[in-house]
Amino acid sequence: MTDRSSLAMGKRIKRFMRKEYLYLMLLELLCFGGICLFGFSTDSYTTFMSPDHLYDWMINSNGRVLIGFMYKVWNVLGLSDRVFYTLNFVFFLVFIFIACCFVNKLLREFVTSKILSITLSFITIANFFIVEYLCFLEKAGFALSILLSCIAAYFMVEFLKADKRKVLFLILSHFFLNLSALTYQAVVSLFIALTVPFAFKYMKNFTSYVINLALIAAMYAVSVAIAFDVLLAAGSVRNGISVGIWQGIETITQSYVYICATGIRIMPKWFYLCSVVLLGILNVIGIFTRYRKEERLMSLINYLMLNIIIPLAALITVFSSGWALTPRVVYTAGALPGVLIINYFVNVASGSESKVCITDILRKLISVYCVLVIVLQFFIFSKIFIAKYQNDALDRYRIEMVADRISEYTEDTGIEVKKICFYYDANPSGEQYPLVFFFKDMTASSFTREWSQLNAVNYYTGGNYEEAEKDTELAEYFHSVDWDVYNDDQLVFDGDTLHICVY
Repeated sequence: MTDRSSLAMGKRIKRFMRKEYLYLMLLELLCFGGICLFGFSTDSYTTFMSPDHLYDWMINSNGRVLIGFMYKVWNVLGLSDRVFYTLNFVFFLVFIFIACCFVNKLLREFVTSKILSITLSFITIANFFIVEYLCFLEKAGFALSILLSCIAAYFMVEFLKADKRKVLFLILSHFFLNLSALTYQAVVSLFIALTVPFAFKYMKNFTSYVINLALIAAMYAVSVAIAFDVLLAAGSVRNGISVGIWQGIETITQSYVYICATGIRIMPKWFYLCSVVLLGILNVIGIFTRYRKEERLMSLINYLMLNIIIPLAALITVFSSGWALTPRVVYTAGALPGVLIINYFVNVASGSESKVCITDILRKLISVYCVLVIVLQFFIFSKIFIAKYQNDALDRYRIEMVADRISEYTEDTGIEVKKICFYYDANPSGEQYPLVFFFKDMTASSFTREWSQLNAVNYYTGGNYEEAEKDTELAEYFHSVDWDVYNDDQLVFDGDTLHICVY
């Protein structure tokens, strides 16, 4: 290596090791490090037991082309389950790190503090709702979709602020947005969240503001349409549902009210609504402090548009695709508080007419809020990750008990069990282990999902059991009983078939 290349490499390393980047890595490890050990979602058991079909399934059933390609590479390389999990975790950290850097690059012109700029980028991209992505095996794929949307937003902002708008920026933005949609459709709305504040910042007049918004919306719509066209072409059942416009509005409204009130049970109750209201007050105070009378109205309209467009873009997926209201589906809604802060710095506090005293006070309040979010995320994420590992351990222990009963039955009768059938009691519960924190898909037991029941048993026992047809009389009997914990009476052997009741 020449002296010149060594010097250049040294400069790159020094640039990378700047305190704000080290701080960002620390934030990632603090909030995400708890999920680094090998673990499972209910989907993981199916994934590990049927790796040859993942590529086709991801494309044909989900339209996630790039995630499907990721599974194809795994299959070709023949990596072990644990290695694949670890690589997903590492790439998740890498992709989120780069995504935050792109957002930080957009903010550096407006946020004087490097640490605050990084923190704001992090709580926007790695908001509370991102935790559900970490609970799935393909976490790197979700993070890749987030990164691609951030890159698309970056080029869109470059397009908006160019004196002579360069078509190349628009093409690049649309290209990366399409890739994001073909990775995971629900993340694409992040593009809207990140670009709308800059549509106002770089407008020439109200007409150009409307044009900017229309262009952003059109790019989003085209990308989503391409993603759903892939689903339609593949014949997926996830190709949308037909609902009336009023039913759609009702669904979106109810969903957003639920998010505001509960934070989808990830945030503390009412924390989401309080965040939006508090940050809204800061924006309004800043608007009245900075702008003259004739400019306040447009700035208030822009603030109102943020609060309408971002939740709408995030929630429209719920009723248009038939997906459930889960954090991973409405991930962009979790970015709204961060975007409101971004709007404050980009469109409110960046003008020379701001009153220094008021601006400093508001900036300090925002800094306190950002610290509060990081602290809450650390404890909440840790609680969820611990619950996941507890659930995995209890599932494995329960399956090992079932395996012991199978061995005892075989020794006593000489009959080898080849088939297993699952049933439910009178009041089946998703919360299989009452002392373990439960939140739907994030901490669901493998016994509660039809696609993971048999696969989990085969995974832990190393068996090759087949699924048996249900016995009508047994189904009626199990439905008449109500268990709260595991009991050997939940296992009924009949020839080469084991019937298991899930409580």
